[in-house]
Amino acid sequence: MASGVVKSQQVSPAKLELARTFRRKMTRAETIVWERVRRCQLGVKIRRQQIIEGFIVDFYCEKAGLVIEVDGPVHTIPERVAIDVHRKKVFAEKGLTELRFTNQQVYNDIDAVMSKITACISRRIREKVNAIEEVLT
Repeated sequence: MASGVVKSQQVSPAKLELARTFRRKMTRAETIVWERVRRCQLGVKIRRQQIIEGFIVDFYCEKAGLVIEVDGPVHTIPERVAIDVHRKKVFAEKGLTELRFTNQQVYNDIDAVMSKITACISRRIREKVNAIEEVLT
C-alpha cells in the first residue's frame, strides 16, 4: 500500500504554486465536497489539491491511500480521458485507489457521493490493517 507517497516526492515551485492557485479557486462541485470532508469530518485527514507524482489531485486521503476527483465536462474530451487513464495507472502503481465523480453527481446526490467516499475509506483502511496483521502473524 502507499506509504509516504506525498512526503517523499520532489515538487517544482511552479507546480506548488499551481496547486495553491487551485486551492484558492476551487470549482463549485469541489467546494461542496470540501465542505463535507475538511477538518477530519470523516475521521481521517483529507487534503485538497494535493500533488502526487506530478499530478494535482482534487482530494487525497493518505491514511486510506485514496485519490478523489470531481470532474467537470473537460474530462469527457478524448485527450483528457487518455490523461486520466494514465494518471489512474500511475496511482495504482503507487498503491493508491482513485474515485471519480462528475460535477452532476455532486450537485444531484451529494449524499450518495459521500457514502461512496466513506465506504472506500473504510475498506482501504481495513485492507491496510489486514496486510499489517498478515505480516505480523
